[in-house]
Amino acid sequence: MSFETDRVVRHLNSPVTEFGFLSQQTARELVDSQKLVEYRFQDDVTLVSPKVPFVSYPHEWCNAQLDDAARLTLDIGELCEKNGWELKDASAWNVIFNGTVPIFCDHLSFQKITKKNWWAFGQFVRHFVLPLCISKYAGINANDIFKFNRDGLIPEQARKILGVRRYLTRYWPLLLSTKFSPVATTSEGTSQETSETHVDLESKNKNCYHKNLFSLLRFFLAGSKTKQKKSIWSEYAGERSHYDAPSQDLKSQTINKWLKQTHPAWVTDLGCNTGEYSRLAAENGAKVIAIDLDHESVERLYRTSQGNVNIFPVVANLDDIAGGRGWAGKEFAGLAERIAQVSEMTLMLALIHHLAISISIPYSEIAKFAHSITQSWLIVEMLDHTDPLVKHLSQQRDRQAEEFTLARQVEAFETYFDTLEICAIPGTSRQIRLLKVRK
Repeated sequence: MSFETDRVVRHLNSPVTEFGFLSQQTARELVDSQKLVEYRFQDDVTLVSPKVPFVSYPHEWCNAQLDDAARLTLDIGELCEKNGWELKDASAWNVIFNGTVPIFCDHLSFQKITKKNWWAFGQFVRHFVLPLCISKYAGINANDIFKFNRDGLIPEQARKILGVRRYLTRYWPLLLSTKFSPVATTSEGTSQETSETHVDLESKNKNCYHKNLFSLLRFFLAGSKTKQKKSIWSEYAGERSHYDAPSQDLKSQTINKWLKQTHPAWVTDLGCNTGEYSRLAAENGAKVIAIDLDHESVERLYRTSQGNVNIFPVVANLDDIAGGRGWAGKEFAGLAERIAQVSEMTLMLALIHHLAISISIPYSEIAKFAHSITQSWLIVEMLDHTDPLVKHLSQQRDRQAEEFTLARQVEAFETYFDTLEICAIPGTSRQIRLLKVRK
């Protein structure tokens, strides 16, 4: 596989005629319904598809994204089954998001149905069902599971996390010992569906075909649905007290003016919270990578942006951004690298004082990072050391507020950026600045 500016090229080991599904009407139906990425055959051994400029991965999704990716996978599986085809893989990594719209991207993951069972059942359980189950009952967000294991969660791990509580959930049949579970676990800790398991399933139910398995998986997914949770940060936009209404209006109007002046095609909103300024950027025609550490804030943004192809929600810790994943650490690029490839403007609003004081990241490093992921412009909010929040955070960390003066922030950012405009917020010691990358 190779990646070019606007397309992905897959070089096949055998002629495309062996991948007959892509020549079927079913495949075109999936493309037309935006469930499968568009594709074309360049020649007998080359498959070409358009490139989604920014891709997020399961370890960066909120639970609602993983749930939608699971349902998309089942929708595709059911449509294919009606026409005699099946998915070879049911991996979360085969789904990408165009904004908030999930779409399947593995064109070669289709084959003719030849057996009365679905080999990918166990993988679907590991990648979708069990992570969502654990999130609901143990409070571990599904994206965290993919951080420690790219292949999701095996039943043995889920059993240990839930303990006897598993018997009070609908998931208990998946969490029985290897001998009885539909997912068999090897001694190496990886999961695979064995021929013994297949025989066991068929002996219990002669009609246990693909459609029965799909119904079963939908039953499990339905049990993982949860109401929107709240966190301290998910309520921030409605409860903040450091801006009065006129000051907040001035801040929004100024940022809106700068977005219109610069007209960036791609914006990265670091510390986006529930997406107040992400939406403002999207309304000005930009595609927005909206990043926040708080899972509940990102999930609220995702849920309220359903169907929006201009907002790309990401759950990520800015002081511990994940590098590359997969083979040699290069199969899936790190988040900073993916941002830098597209982002023309970065927003750092109500953020750098938290990084500098709460996490002890020097201003010089914050400015350097902002420069590394930004192609043209930066809008940054700066607080003077006299700001009540700076004093409060400093006291919490046993630091002196005088360490975090406005002058030190300006000095750090002017190493990499030129200042174009400054807007001081009346009644506060805060200001927002429009900066341009120094070439």
